[in-house]
Amino acid sequence: MIHVTPDDVRHFVPDIDLTGTRDESERLKAAHDAAAARGYRDLFIEGPVLAPSLAAVGQVLFRTRTGAGRLIGAYRKRVIPLSAPPALFPAGIHPRRHLPRFLSAMAQATAERPATIALLSDSWGMPNQRIAPTSSFVGALMRRLRQEFGPAARHIHLQNHAVGATRLLEATPPRKMSQVPRRAGSRRR
Repeated sequence: MIHVTPDDVRHFVPDIDLTGTRDESERLKAAHDAAAARGYRDLFIEGPVLAPSLAAVGQVLFRTRTGAGRLIGAYRKRVIPLSAPPALFPAGIHPRRHLPRFLSAMAQATAERPATIALLSDSWGMPNQRIAPTSSFVGALMRRLRQEFGPAARHIHLQNHAVGATRLLEATPPRKMSQVPRRAGSRRR
């Protein structure tokens, strides 16, 4: 008999298919949501799981202790081995070296004219996408900027347009709304 820990997907869905042959999208989503409701950071999967329509997950990381866990067909989701190194983002981005144009804006930033970061990404930029056990990408970015700039970080305005279909022109803060071309059928607010 296999011992199933409380943070294992089999605890939530005892008969889940771990051979990758049956679509388990809905049941894996239900297990994810139940694990998140219980405050788990990780949900362990120890076999291949077919989940082609898995969506709206990110509060809990899919992990594997044995290395056998795998998601098949899930868009931009994966099972992370326990042996994987921690996310390198907070240590790997150094604004003073990597963002010279932003530094120029920061030098002139005030409460009335904040330096603006337009975050353009796909789902990784969404607030619920975790890159570490307790951190989202946006949260890690803001913590890193506060660490780097100290009190001046309060003059940073983050425009989070983290949607795959967002275009640069729509995400760039214009001086006047009239400068932004409208899409057919859209209305100004």
